[in-house]
Amino acid sequence: DGPACEPCPAGRYRDGDAAACQPCGAGAYQPEQGSTVCLSPDPGFVVPTDGSSEQTPCSSTSVPSVDRTVCIPGTLPRTVILRQPADVVGLEYQTIVVGATSRAAADAGAALADAAYEVTSDNGESWTPICAAPGTAGQRLADGACAYTAPFPELRTWVLQLRAVNRLGLKDDVPPTVSFTRARCTAKEFAILNATTGALRCSECPPGADCADPLVQRTAVQAQPGFWSPSDAWAFYKCPLDSCLGATEGDNGTIIPARCADGFAGKLCAQCKDGWFMAFRTCQRCSDNIGGTIAVFGVTTLVVLLIVYWLYRVRYLLPPDVGKIIVSTGQVIGSVNVVFAISWPGEFNTLSNALKVTMLDFFTLTRLVCAAPLSYFGSFIAVLTAFVAVSVGIVIYLARQLSKRRHRTVTARNARQARVQRASGARGGSNST
Repeated sequence: DGPACEPCPAGRYRDGDAAACQPCGAGAYQPEQGSTVCLSPDPGFVVPTDGSSEQTPCSSTSVPSVDRTVCIPGTLPRTVILRQPADVVGLEYQTIVVGATSRAAADAGAALADAAYEVTSDNGESWTPICAAPGTAGQRLADGACAYTAPFPELRTWVLQLRAVNRLGLKDDVPPTVSFTRARCTAKEFAILNATTGALRCSECPPGADCADPLVQRTAVQAQPGFWSPSDAWAFYKCPLDSCLGATEGDNGTIIPARCADGFAGKLCAQCKDGWFMAFRTCQRCSDNIGGTIAVFGVTTLVVLLIVYWLYRVRYLLPPDVGKIIVSTGQVIGSVNVVFAISWPGEFNTLSNALKVTMLDFFTLTRLVCAAPLSYFGSFIAVLTAFVAVSVGIVIYLARQLSKRRHRTVTARNARQARVQRASGARGGSNST
């Protein structure tokens, strides 16, 4: 092999101060001259003989043996898809190549189809799933890759290492690493998930939106109690009545979407359903007995007329100006919990609702809408018509009263003049006598 001062040829190496060059054994090679070590073959290569200066690649259907001297049936490296659990937000999946950096990926007579995988997290926890049939911890995919999901109990970024483990218990020397982020949005944000990667982005919820679920997406956001949202727009509006219910949880744990309270319907839940009528800011069910509704209408009308007649008879004891002040005060108090969006005490709301009678909503008081259902526009026209009719009636009544008063005034004046003339004639006859 030549004196110690001469370099060793390719395929050989000099061990320390040894005088002779030694050949690289099978499973190792040295392509350079003058080396003191031999090299291990690259992944997927073997060195079948001693003193080799080059490595031999295995075919696509075989893998190196443990001693890297022969190629055996199998495939190496293997592609592993590490998936996240369904409730984990981060990357949708990570593709990892395992077994490419170690001789532990195969043993004599064993293909990688029997290999397992060990997953180790940065906090020391480890899992050993088997890439087997669907339904187990690992799942074989159509392309031969292995899919696996791991638990992530904490909200943080997890760094994982994944090793191939063969039937002899040998593992990859240098495992690849991958990271997953388990995150959540706050109660004032909704989640935006990337459909391809699963990456999470949080966006601020608008006022009136219920974003309590930390992973709720925009299409699933419901209105908060007291707010209403149209089905065709991303908007939330404050409801004027206590009729807008937020999303609630059903008896079996399912989420019931935001909806209107019983009897309410329409935009802002501000109208009553068919078969219901509005009374003091609440929708009440109409009676199935139409005759009863007509009776209520007649009795209410009679009571109103009697009250008007009584007020007319006692107009000297209760001047109209005082009556106007009382009615106006009742109307103001009755409408205050509608006009002002303030959380009034319950007792005041009860008083305000009771004084709504002074608003003289004839259709509500008589339940006439149950006998002749009207739309909102129809009800509005009916109220205006009734107001005009009452106003015209009052004008006609006042005109007749004024006409009668003028007639009485003229009659009284004529009577006085006649009496004066008769008295004058009587005095003139006496003087002539």
